[in-house]
Amino acid sequence: MMDQALIAKIPESVRLPFLNLTKFGLFSTNKFKAYIPMTILSLIVANIIFVAILQFINVKRDISDIVRNLEDILALSLVLVRIVIVTYCNEDFTRLIQMTKLFWDPSKFGKQTEVEIISMRRFTSQLQRLFFVTGLIAAVLILIFPLLHNTIPLGIWTLKDHAKLYLCLMIGQVIAIPFSAFFVICLDCMYLGFCTEIVIQFRILSQYLQVLKAESNTVKEMEINRLNKIKSCVSHHRLILWFVKEFRQTFSLLLLFEFVLDGPLICAELLAVFE
Repeated sequence: MMDQALIAKIPESVRLPFLNLTKFGLFSTNKFKAYIPMTILSLIVANIIFVAILQFINVKRDISDIVRNLEDILALSLVLVRIVIVTYCNEDFTRLIQMTKLFWDPSKFGKQTEVEIISMRRFTSQLQRLFFVTGLIAAVLILIFPLLHNTIPLGIWTLKDHAKLYLCLMIGQVIAIPFSAFFVICLDCMYLGFCTEIVIQFRILSQYLQVLKAESNTVKEMEINRLNKIKSCVSHHRLILWFVKEFRQTFSLLLLFEFVLDGPLICAELLAVFE
């Protein structure tokens, strides 16, 4: 786990989802803590997917049952893929977060710039909190309503003579749904936070260059100072580009699997609508 001094330097838009993900043991230097909780969650999700696939044995030609079961499989497969990738690429995500401490502080570049950046970060934080609340409420509703009707929260149940398997599936879903929802929300909020910080850093750099352009350069000392500032801008621009490259490499596999799995899910939904 990072020390408190480094955590304090993480921008607010990234810090909240980062601290929430550390509750899963992620970003910890302790390998046991970093891998065991996520491994347990991934095994539970994988078992739910396997049981959902078994449901197709007894499914009749009812398109609604097929789509509902397919939704369960695809959604949980996407969660499982995210868990595996984030756990496996734990060090890559940690490196991205550590790089944010090298970002420029907007308070050093004028009151107007600082107010503008604070407004952007506050808006992002509000979106993240809204996403957290909405997602967790949805997870609770998914759990409560099916339990009141004595059925499983996700998918369908066609294996009528397997009571113990039904109980295991029910327990697994009750455990997996809230934790998976919390994990996915945190990861999406972290992605949003990184995107916001990239925009902010380019905005700060643009404002700083405009100030340099307006400065007078008639005095030799001022010209030398201005040259040093330009070199600083070039270095920071390279840092931002490097961060963007690392950011794209880290999240590219996640986005690829999301695209691959969302496509069949959308097709299944459209099939159910027009059937």
